[in-house]
Amino acid sequence: MATIHDAFTGGVELGGLYSQADIRIAVCYLLKAINCPISKRGFTDSMQTAKLMNYFEVNDALSYLTANGLIAEDVRKDDAYYSLLPPGAELSERLETDLPTYFRDRAVVVALKVAASERRRQYAHTDIKKIEDGYHAILSLTDGKTLMMQTTVYAPDSLQANAVCASFEDDPLKLYTAIINTITVKQDDD
Repeated sequence: MATIHDAFTGGVELGGLYSQADIRIAVCYLLKAINCPISKRGFTDSMQTAKLMNYFEVNDALSYLTANGLIAEDVRKDDAYYSLLPPGAELSERLETDLPTYFRDRAVVVALKVAASERRRQYAHTDIKKIEDGYHAILSLTDGKTLMMQTTVYAPDSLQANAVCASFEDDPLKLYTAIINTITVKQDDD
């Protein structure tokens, strides 16, 4: 493990990574651990929020690793998504023990949460439309191809509309299940 602090240190707490070499190893290690593509935004934001790596250094590491054929970048309409290539997996296997145990344990949990959230968001779609007296939050759920549900929720302001959309994106099946249960459960005649 490098001991020289050659990276930006802003926002990184004790137990986080400062060395550019360690950050590059960590990116490969985390992509190997989650074993699925992860968005640049999700990865950088989660590492910064957890105060494990600096935002700018993560971006530099992603660029370096892509340019050197260790990770693949798939640019989509909303973001770039990264996945591990065989040379990156080999690097991770060879050097992962150079990363502090505390970092490895904490970073994997954070990365897995981001990956799970991104998988859910593939099926949950939201849109906000301004209307005369507020906003409509339009919530849709697909199975990849088929529209399974679409509902519109009124919100008096944009902050509440965004909160409705964010909550739906975090757990779209919760609303879907509640709707299905409500409309399919036989009501007792009183």
